Amino acid sequence: MDRIPMMGNTYKMHLLTSVDESNGVLYMAIMQEFPAVSGVLTPATRLDKFMEGFKQGLIKSLSTTPGTQPDIQPDKDLELKGHVGRQYSLTVGESRGMVRTFDAGRRVYVLLVLGAGEKHSGVARFLSSFEITSAPDPVAVPIPDTKP
Repeated sequence: MDRIPMMGNTYKMHLLTSVDESNGVLYMAIMQEFPAVSGVLTPATRLDKFMEGFKQGLIKSLSTTPGTQPDIQPDKDLELKGHVGRQYSLTVGESRGMVRTFDAGRRVYVLLVLGAGEKHSGVARFLSSFEITSAPDPVAVPIPDTKP
């Protein structure tokens, strides 16, 4: 678990990865918490703003390797038990995959698959296993003052 700085505090970010080496598929699940002020945005707007930053970060981190210029394109809108979601197609070099995001109030969830599409049995199992359950409100931790 990492803590991400936002508005003078830090919030939790969990990132879990797994690789199916026999099929060449990368699976990733991410949860990012947000401050209460994010509640003034509609779920769709909050999700879109999150994805703007996510795409920029992913492109920046993967573009440092030659031949891996990533591309993320909107694919379709989703809904999971009342939570707004989006699906994106993902291309990194020669690899194809997808990204699904869901807004859950003060948390955003990301499911990323690289190396196979949603019809692949492992990918279908990964995506169908995801559910959003109730969780306590995020707890902001102030960024310590490092000035002497």
